[in-house]
Amino acid sequence: MEKIHVLIVEDDPEMAEELKNELLELQYRVTAANNLTEAIGQFHLSQPDIVLIDIVLNGEKGGIKLAQHIYQDQSKRVPVLFLTNMQDRETFEQARRTVPCGYLLKPYNPMELVYAIELALEQFYSPDQADTKREEVKCLFVKKRDRMVKLQFEDVEYIQVEGRYCQLHTAKENYLIQYSLKELQELLPASSFVRIHRTYVVQVDSIRSLSPQDSTVEMKGGKLLPLSRRYLQAIKQNYKILV
Repeated sequence: MEKIHVLIVEDDPEMAEELKNELLELQYRVTAANNLTEAIGQFHLSQPDIVLIDIVLNGEKGGIKLAQHIYQDQSKRVPVLFLTNMQDRETFEQARRTVPCGYLLKPYNPMELVYAIELALEQFYSPDQADTKREEVKCLFVKKRDRMVKLQFEDVEYIQVEGRYCQLHTAKENYLIQYSLKELQELLPASSFVRIHRTYVVQVDSIRSLSPQDSTVEMKGGKLLPLSRRYLQAIKQNYKILV
């Protein structure tokens, strides 16, 4: 699991420092830039999960240009949140045309900012967006108590279906998310995960052994999961099994 990485683009040093400290306290990873050129460089170098942008940078609306730059390459798109004191309709319309995930006015409420970040991540990386971003999605953002956690697919050993929820099992923690298995499978890399039972999907690299006779799958951590004959046939078709 990794900390969610936020890029702050703010030309006011005091505001930037305040934002940075608040996000660090909330267990985010933070990178900062104070002008358009530096922000573009940091965006490509640090590959953040979300970008907080002040619209006016050094007297110009560089924040809007930055959002346009971020969204022009489909493979590098991340959610953008504008954080600004610009309240006029013209500026808002210019910003809206970039299709940001939020528009917050200064002075901001810290909890309002946290909620905006969480909503932006959830909406941007939701299964609803899978058709356009399937090949690009490399991770999930899930809620764990009072914070969001960045969960790499490679960290997920197996998934257990619990009604309309899915339990993501990793070596250290489990995460319960309100996605159906069908929705979740639209995001999962098909080559890395395989269904072994109506209530279980496992990461191929986490499998230690298959036992058709006992109808079980042994995971590397020693956990035994049920193996359905129906899905065993699919496994044989998609993976080379030497006997």
